[in-house]
Amino acid sequence: VDVILMIIEYCIRIDRQSIQYIMRVCQDWADQEINTHEKVEEQIRIQLEKDKGQKLICSCFGIRRKLSKKEERYVEKWLNQYQFNINMIRLAYERCVDSISELSFPYINEILTRWHKNKITTPEEATTYDSKVKSQKQEDSSSPSYDLDELAKRGMFIPEL
Repeated sequence: VDVILMIIEYCIRIDRQSIQYIMRVCQDWADQEINTHEKVEEQIRIQLEKDKGQKLICSCFGIRRKLSKKEERYVEKWLNQYQFNINMIRLAYERCVDSISELSFPYINEILTRWHKNKITTPEEATTYDSKVKSQKQEDSSSPSYDLDELAKRGMFIPEL
């Protein structure tokens, strides 16, 4: 009984008060064997934390709708697995919009994944890293993809222009 009452209280707290929703939560949690006072408290804590993160991201990105399941997985990855704070996510969002002029969760994910792999945790480190990568790309694009001396050593004749 206490578990059911806790679920009802949780559903009221998140403004999902329909009987169908409450029954669905009860069934889902029963299927996951969330059936004790302690397990329900932990699940509620996890769900509220998840909801808080999603609301923060929606606010940051200017989204006024519920996130899709795929978008929710991205947000969970950024906040829990990568442990980025909202400033880093906002910076990735700004880089995304500056580059492609629209919101793209996969694009933001690429940015954050690159930063995570390179152990970048602050906006300053991200700016330094991104400017270094940009200058490397400019150097690479200014040099030819072939070496005339190497081709000449291999006996290939390349006429002078």
